[in-house]
Amino acid sequence: MNKNQLIRLGSKGEGLLLGDGKKPLPIFKPGWVMLVVDTSQSMSSLPFGVNPHLMNLKYSGSQVVDGITVSIADLPPGQNLTGKSALDVAKVEAIEFANKARAQRYLTGLASFDDKAKIIRLPEEKIPFTDSVAALEIGGSTNMASGIFVAYTTLQQAPGEKAMVIISDGLPDDEEKALNAAKSAKSLNVRIITIGVPGANEAFLKKIASASELATLTEFENLGDAMGKAVKFLLPAHSITRKGH
Repeated sequence: MNKNQLIRLGSKGEGLLLGDGKKPLPIFKPGWVMLVVDTSQSMSSLPFGVNPHLMNLKYSGSQVVDGITVSIADLPPGQNLTGKSALDVAKVEAIEFANKARAQRYLTGLASFDDKAKIIRLPEEKIPFTDSVAALEIGGSTNMASGIFVAYTTLQQAPGEKAMVIISDGLPDDEEKALNAAKSAKSLNVRIITIGVPGANEAFLKKIASASELATLTEFENLGDAMGKAVKFLLPAHSITRKGH
């Protein structure tokens, strides 16, 4: 590739062909991944241990995450996990996940589920991801089936690969409905990755996931590593080949 043959990542995650080279170059269709977060009452629990991503955070300002400066005004302050809920930990790690997924040409959406599910962010939205995670709030029960449903219906608009990553600390209100929702998502070529934090049932999460190896059980202090692993589970973004001009 010569200096005139360049590709950059577009605002929607797509590969853009630049320059006037004549060799075939890959153009990427962005993948979409929905981060589906359990916001049931149990996620208000206070985990033990120290999470390195929560150390020395300020009440306001910014922080560099994977080379990108992000606002931390809405992130939980503190030296460690003391006094921080399980959801606080998930919020911090969700931001790093979105940045790492972007490096893999995936755009990240956000959904939550408790008594009911809601879409907080569509993958193509351009608002800061910190603003999106700030909208995550503790609710009631664990309607996982609804969370899976709203995620996979959103993903049907994706131009490329489709995936969802579910983070939960317990069993759903209705296991059968959750399994049926997951089955429907898989039939639509949605790759399901599950992450269980303390309290989760690993055997159940393996049934929800597209494959048993795509299910991970982790401690809160290692949630960042588990979410980094989830990024690696994403399939490569689709590419087509065009000639430069």
